[in-house]
Amino acid sequence: MFLLSTLLWTFLLANVNSVYLKREAFLAPQSPVTIGFLKRQCNTPASHSVFSHDNVENTNAHLANGKNSKERFRAILLCGGVGERLNNCLSTLEESNDVDCFLPEGVPRSKQFIHIFKIPLFVYSFSELLTSNFIEEINICSKPEWYGGILEMINNYCVRVLQLRNGKKKQTLASTNKRYFNADEYLNVINRNGFIVYDMFDFKLLSKMPEDSSNGRYKKISFSISGKERYNSVYNALQSLKEYDNDDDYVLIHDSARPLLRYLDLESFANAVKITGAVIPVFHITDTIKKVNNLDGSGDGTRNLFVTETLDRSRIVGIQTPQFFKLKIIKQAYKHVFGNSQQGREHEIKSKFTDDASFLENFGNLSILALGGHKYNLKVTTWEDLEITKFLLGKMYFD
Repeated sequence: MFLLSTLLWTFLLANVNSVYLKREAFLAPQSPVTIGFLKRQCNTPASHSVFSHDNVENTNAHLANGKNSKERFRAILLCGGVGERLNNCLSTLEESNDVDCFLPEGVPRSKQFIHIFKIPLFVYSFSELLTSNFIEEINICSKPEWYGGILEMINNYCVRVLQLRNGKKKQTLASTNKRYFNADEYLNVINRNGFIVYDMFDFKLLSKMPEDSSNGRYKKISFSISGKERYNSVYNALQSLKEYDNDDDYVLIHDSARPLLRYLDLESFANAVKITGAVIPVFHITDTIKKVNNLDGSGDGTRNLFVTETLDRSRIVGIQTPQFFKLKIIKQAYKHVFGNSQQGREHEIKSKFTDDASFLENFGNLSILALGGHKYNLKVTTWEDLEITKFLLGKMYFD
């Protein structure tokens, strides 16, 4: 068993050493990124590799040889947060009269519903998940009172993103902006069946179930209830996927506030997770990183901070989503934390578990593969993020 395990890791390290990032012509080449295995307490040094198209083609070819037809991927799209840091700036957005970046009347005051080029922010990443052939179902984790509005936005705006991906010009999309939509009718379908389907041929949600919803023409969409914090939402979403506990079930977890998902080669991550069980996108940190503390040593807040040390940035990477996991493993990792009493532990959990992979790090000495992400796979958190994202979305879809 030890020999088999050693051979497996040797094979993986030899082949999954880089990932090719499809870049638009306007992007400058990236510097090498740290790629390797993130182990508990960072005991193993990460390796370095330069991106190359040949490398990822070879990697995909090797990994595809072991493809199992029973493998199933679900995506969790977190769409229930209120984004307090950015939402404090929404009044400024409303007063700006920017026709290409605005929050329409009647939609929740939350960043994922900000319209950039007349398309809700979350719809960009949702549409990219729709087009990923290996994903069978997308679970949207949000507030129940938002379900109807989210479905209407999907029905109205996904067609725009999908057509733009296929080369349709911006000025020809106006007629697809609004469709008749009875939210109750579609919510009733979800209540009866547990999911609804999106027709990839006709670019719309269906109010009636097709004869064969497993057909590649259709993508399942389900909902789960968001929680107070991000980790509560993920836990709820994982629990809602209770019928998927086989060894060949996988899940990817993505923040809806990261609309530039198209920068990543999702299939490379999907292929890698079949062997490793956990894969996350990372990007190289180019700035010098220093650790700071307050006078009391707490490190809390942003005022009266003093530098205590400079960290080795060659061993530090930025972490992004989507993060890919074997479903059974990430469920167990979350249950390991949430199975115990959380009373009085809220601050500890919030500060310690800041992404999904951190639950695996806490769960045991499990290896997490870090593959090259992209620094432009931004999470919209601040006003500056929103402005940069608007520029990049314009280049990606509308130029």
